[in-house]
Amino acid sequence: MGNESSNIIPFKNGKADSVYIPPAPAYNNRRDEEGGSNMDTAKLIERLDQDRRDSELRLQNSMDSLKRELREDRQQTEQRLDDRMAEERRLSEQREERMEKRFSESMARFDKTTGELKNDVNHLKWWILGVCMATIIGIASMIITVILN
Repeated sequence: MGNESSNIIPFKNGKADSVYIPPAPAYNNRRDEEGGSNMDTAKLIERLDQDRRDSELRLQNSMDSLKRELREDRQQTEQRLDDRMAEERRLSEQREERMEKRFSESMARFDKTTGELKNDVNHLKWWILGVCMATIIGIASMIITVILN
């Protein structure tokens, strides 16, 4: 195993002060299919190339998975925003409808009050006209009474 202390990476994460990384496989100690003591260089390169391709494939799969998760998160966020905007629009429309209803009710009460005032003024006008006529008739009858007496 050689020098295992070189495979310890120190860091502080709150749980441990270091982590042990096992040594990479020793390709030159592997035996080939014929039982030879060392793999020949071509097989070693082929094995290293296969390991590299496997690593690239795992990395690509991880990146694809991360992209997919990011895309899904973005879509979920957009959907939540769309839902929230639709809810805000709905609430705004409800507030607008309530305000329109209250405005219509206020205008109806105003029109009713205006109508009542016009009616009262019209009645008052006839009363004033009646009082004026009664006063004129009273004055005329006093003048006639004085002249005839």
